Amino acid sequence: MGCIIAEMFRRDGLLKGTDGEASQLNMIFHLCGHPDVNLWPDIRQKCPLWSNYEPRPDEKPLPCQLARVLKQRLPHPHWMTNNAIDLIKNLLTYNPEKRWSAFEALEADYFYENPIVKDDPSELNMRFGVESVHELSIRQRHMNMRASNGARPAR
Repeated sequence: MGCIIAEMFRRDGLLKGTDGEASQLNMIFHLCGHPDVNLWPDIRQKCPLWSNYEPRPDEKPLPCQLARVLKQRLPHPHWMTNNAIDLIKNLLTYNPEKRWSAFEALEADYFYENPIVKDDPSELNMRFGVESVHELSIRQRHMNMRASNGARPAR
């Protein structure tokens, strides 16, 4: 749900993975940082493949870039308030026991902050097609472009 809300703000995908699970996990870690075993103590039991992605002792864990990324490339930047970022962040929390449920999300400060209506509805630009945000179509178009340019497919 956190990705969907972020995509509504951005009018674009948040985590558009290109090729497989490893690519998607890499993208998630670069956006949300590496999971912290102190915040998710049973990560090794819940995610048996975590050892493949866990930073080595000599590596610095990736920091969370979510707040910075959420403020970029927005059609209406003033809509992305700190409360909106907090809502999305809590919906994207790694540890499922700490991640907000739908009921908790409904109580988020974002839905009660002033002004509740962010803009005059007549000023909203709602001209975008479903095909512009459909991930499978975008991925196929991207792969076709790479193939026509003679580039190797992304791995």
